[in-house]
Parts: sequence; C-alpha cells; structure tokens
Amino acid sequence: MRTRPRIYADLSKIDINGNVILSCVGTRRDLENMNLVLAEGMQLTLYMDSDVDEFGSPDNLLVDGFVKFDKDNDRWLAQIDRDTYRHDSDERNNENE
Repeated sequence: MRTRPRIYADLSKIDINGNVILSCVGTRRDLENMNLVLAEGMQLTLYMDSDVDEFGSPDNLLVDGFVKFDKDNDRWLAQIDRDTYRHDSDERNNENE
C-alpha cells in the first residue's frame, strides 16, 4: 500500500548536493493532477519513466525522499534516500509474494 504521493521527476536533474530539482513539466503536471502543493518535509516517492525491464517493457525507476526548499535558488528539491532505489516491477513482485 502506497502512503507517499508518487510524483514524476527527472532523476538526473540534481543540484551540487545530490538533491533532485523538482521543476520539470512532469512534476508540475503530477502535482496539479493530484492537487498537491509542495511543502517542507513532505515525503514523496519520485519516479522516472526512462527504464525498461529484462523483457524491454517500461519499468519506472522509483526512489523515496522528502521535500526541501532551496532559498538561495528559489526552487523545490527532494533529498532522496539512495537506499530506496527500485523499479515498479520490484514493487509488483513484492505485492505478489
């Protein structure tokens, strides 16, 4: 059961500290569609749709993190937990066990 909002992010778009910059069109689209407003400390699952499974089928890359506001650059970031990297297929497999 998913408890964190799942938001699109370009996981290769990072700042010098390794935080994901939450400014791409897909992020804004997901926030608008879910009627969410980013807030300091909000927990999220970020996804990116640029990966495939062993059969060549789309398999989103996922990672958990929390929201931070970068005052110096006036933008929202996600500090990610690198230990939570996984794929959609991993979650589907865990649900079927």
